[in-house]
Amino acid sequence: MHRSQVKMKRGSKGFTIVELLVAITILAILTALLLPAIQQSREAARKIKCANNMKQLGLAMHSYAQSHGSLPPGYTGDLSSENYVKSWAWGALLLPHLEQRPLYDAIDPESQSLAGSAVNPSNLQMIQHDLAIFLCPSDTGPAQSHPYRQLLIPETLAQASAEFPELIYQTMDFEIQWVRLNPAILGDHSGMVMAHISPPIPYVNPKPKPKTFPRPDPPSDPDPPSDPGYSDPTSDPGNSDPPTVSSTSVNVGKSNYVGSLGSNWRLNKASWSDGEFRGNGALGRNTRVTWSQITDGTSNTILVGERSWKNYAAVWPGVNSVNDCGFIDNQMVLGTAFYPINQGSTPINLDCDGTGSANFSSFHHGGANFLFADGSVRFLTETIDFQNSDQPNQIGLYQKLAHRNDGGITGAF
Repeated sequence: MHRSQVKMKRGSKGFTIVELLVAITILAILTALLLPAIQQSREAARKIKCANNMKQLGLAMHSYAQSHGSLPPGYTGDLSSENYVKSWAWGALLLPHLEQRPLYDAIDPESQSLAGSAVNPSNLQMIQHDLAIFLCPSDTGPAQSHPYRQLLIPETLAQASAEFPELIYQTMDFEIQWVRLNPAILGDHSGMVMAHISPPIPYVNPKPKPKTFPRPDPPSDPDPPSDPGYSDPTSDPGNSDPPTVSSTSVNVGKSNYVGSLGSNWRLNKASWSDGEFRGNGALGRNTRVTWSQITDGTSNTILVGERSWKNYAAVWPGVNSVNDCGFIDNQMVLGTAFYPINQGSTPINLDCDGTGSANFSSFHHGGANFLFADGSVRFLTETIDFQNSDQPNQIGLYQKLAHRNDGGITGAF
């Protein structure tokens, strides 16, 4: 055999099994090192996109304030009547300033109530829009509202059994059917259907108590949003159990951003005053907060914070009830610093915190993004100084940032 032939055979030798295993091991180690970095970079990009969404909301807030002389209300409602309310929230009122004028004109918050818009099939589709500006890219939940954030429909508007006997809405995985409630069950509250969704909201029977509805302070705006009020079907002191009847509820567009009600909250609805519904933050029920009323400084006051799907997120169109503290109203569009950032939801209803999730939260690791009144967006961590109290001089840094005029010194954060 010639030497050239021997060299050719030696040169064609391939990988041994050991060499192949070593190569695979090296690739596995490199992959294990690179994947977390790739995931972190993707999350960083999503976090930046979330912050950019909030900056756009901040620009819209300033544009609204320039046009109307104040920030938008957290949500609207006239308590002088027992029928129904507008109940539109700050998200819907900002639509013209978010390049969504056609949508705003279609749902017509200036003359139409939210419930009235929801009983119109074409308008219902409008308020079910998933608007990217209200969605955090890091949130893994569906685009429409969580079952605990569905909208209740006043039957006096729907007149379901008379006008829509066969009307069924299919939204997400929940079948919604219009029915007329039995007045014998609801007594004087037969004008409103209560929520019954799948899965049902867990319920704790409240102790019977007198029903009182505080009247709102005179609005500072000469043309505040107004419509008739609301009656709570579950607050009849003569019946501590909720009516066991079918009901009407619909999904609406989800939002991962909630306005700041401030630093306070109450678990017992009997203790809520109109001032507490208005809150001490930048947005509340029927509020018209001006820049001059934010005495702590716009750079030290939260306007909007995040709410993730794990805490049932929020909605952008509006709320259910305003004439009493029902199961789901304030926390549908507002958040409070009364609870820690990213605290998990409670498993039971607690009257005014009907789903145990009125806090700020996010899927970002270690905290959440917050829009401040000066238009800046900052990330507040879960470890921020936390102390809730009714006394402004005893609250923590987190609560001071949510309170618009506590007078405290925040310092660096």
